[in-house]
Order: sequence, then structure tokens, then C-alpha cells
Amino acid sequence: GLPWNPGETINASIGQGDVIASPLQMAVMIARMANGGKKITPRILPVQQGEKLDHGFINLDALHVKEMMAGMDMVTNNPRGTAYASGIREEEFMFGGKTGTSQVRRITVRGQNQNLIPWKYRHHAWFVGYAPTIKPRYAVSVLIEHGGGGSSAAAPVARDVMLQTQQLMQTPVSKKVREYFEELHEHVREGHDHG
Repeated sequence: GLPWNPGETINASIGQGDVIASPLQMAVMIARMANGGKKITPRILPVQQGEKLDHGFINLDALHVKEMMAGMDMVTNNPRGTAYASGIREEEFMFGGKTGTSQVRRITVRGQNQNLIPWKYRHHAWFVGYAPTIKPRYAVSVLIEHGGGGSSAAAPVARDVMLQTQQLMQTPVSKKVREYFEELHEHVREGHDHG
């Protein structure tokens, strides 16, 4: 292979260059940070009674995590944050996150309006986040292909998902949702037992 150029380290540190990650990988990353380093397994179906999910912890420096979480809180909750316009103002539902933009191709005019260039050349918009900011329970990752900037395209979608999720899980509807998923889980389990 080719030797690693020191400049590539700088690019990789901000998610540029050879960094490749799926939206699911980004959601797992943000969930692990938000919960203090506990390993998690992504799932659609709820945990069943008696099911063990202890996957241990990854080695994260607590001070570094605290600083990153404070920074992500400021992204959506500080008027100078890149996604402040997408913040949730109800204190119990506030969320934090990080905007991102993945270049599709090099654009030489800095700050060029993405709406003025052909769709296939527009940047991809990213946002990853967690909620609530106090004792996080949920993680989100939004990628909008050719969406432009993360703060203008992906962050508003993440806000809507996080607000709806938190509101839903606080209401009596959440019991119905849990029952639905328990029934679905049982159906899937029965299908595996007979397949």
C-alpha cells in the first residue's frame, strides 16, 4: 500500500479523507458516547424479559466524553451553535448533536449556495445526536444525500425525530407501542422457530 501522509491524520480527525461510516455506525457511536461508553447493540425490537444485554464498556476517557457532550449540547442549545435553529426548547426534551457535511465533489467557491448547483453535485447533509441532554436515552443519525449542509437539512429532521420519540415514550401511547413491538418480537421468534 501507499505510505500514510501526516496530513491525512488531520483530515481523518475531522471526518474527512478516508473516513467511511454508515448512519447506523454513527448512531451507535453517539449512543456509546451519550451513555458513558457502554457497548450497545442496535435493535428494532425491545429487550425481552430475561434477555441479557451486558456487552461491557469501551475505554473512553470520562473527561473527554464530558467535553464532547458539552460541545454537542452547545450545537443545538447555544445561540452560536450551528444547529441552534433546530434545537428543542422544552427543557425535558432538549437534545445535543453534531452537524456534518460530506463533500460530493470539490467546490472552489467557498460557501457556494448548494441550491444553485446540480443536485448530483450537492454535499450530503449529516446530523448525529442524543436526547435528552440530561440522562440520554435515545440516539439519532440522519443522512440526507445531496441535502446540502447538516445544520440546514439534517438537523431539522433529527429534531423532529427526537421530539416525537421523547413525547411518544412519555405518553400512554408508549404502552401500546411497547405491546406492538412485543407482539412483533414474538411473531418473529415463532417464525424462526418454525423456519
